Amino acid sequence: APRPFSRWPQIPLHLERPNASAAIVGGTDALQGDLGFTAFVIYAESSTSFLLCSGTVVSPNVVLTAGHCAVDESTGSLLDASSFAVVTGSVDWTASSLRQVSAVSTVIVDPAYDPATHDSDAALLVLSTPTTAPSIPLVSSADLAFEQAGTGAVITGWGETDAGSGLQDVLQWAETVVQPPAYCDQFSPSYDSALQLCTVNYPYDDTATCNGDSGGPLLVSDASEQPVEIGITSYGPT
Repeated sequence: APRPFSRWPQIPLHLERPNASAAIVGGTDALQGDLGFTAFVIYAESSTSFLLCSGTVVSPNVVLTAGHCAVDESTGSLLDASSFAVVTGSVDWTASSLRQVSAVSTVIVDPAYDPATHDSDAALLVLSTPTTAPSIPLVSSADLAFEQAGTGAVITGWGETDAGSGLQDVLQWAETVVQPPAYCDQFSPSYDSALQLCTVNYPYDDTATCNGDSGGPLLVSDASEQPVEIGITSYGPT
């Protein structure tokens, strides 16, 4: 089976409009032991309604996810930390023998988060007890080369694989390519190249993120061929 981070070519830029996609389509099941820093985020809106997102472990007691996964977007108020659960340690979030389920003590949303434009769409969930899952390194302002157009990357999450398919039990990953700002500007009037990246898989336009992938990572490999996180999923094609 293919595995993420097995190859990292610099891929020529794709400058045609992509076909709309409905999911991490063209994705592949992750294998246990791969992408161990990923986290499945559950928020219980009621006893029968749940908000489901993806995320990453950035330190033993902190998970990074999307800001819109952590606020009530109709009121702007933080969601109740006690209604969250975070699953780590298993690519199959339903596997009770492998997974670690953590409560959340504190929700921290980027104070600059703007739900209208999706700017600064990030939040931290502070776990009540540390997870034993590994942490993913985050890029810094010194690592802008990782964000250059044409860079091969990976998207991953537990979101839908087709419109209305429902979320997946097993983590999905797929390849994509960072695109230049001039390309991204075509598709969203609120796109801000200083704060956002956009990706399209070249040359097939056959992968994307969807419902449930929000907060999941955009990954590239560093000089040692190890994954680093350069972004998180905020929104995708419709």
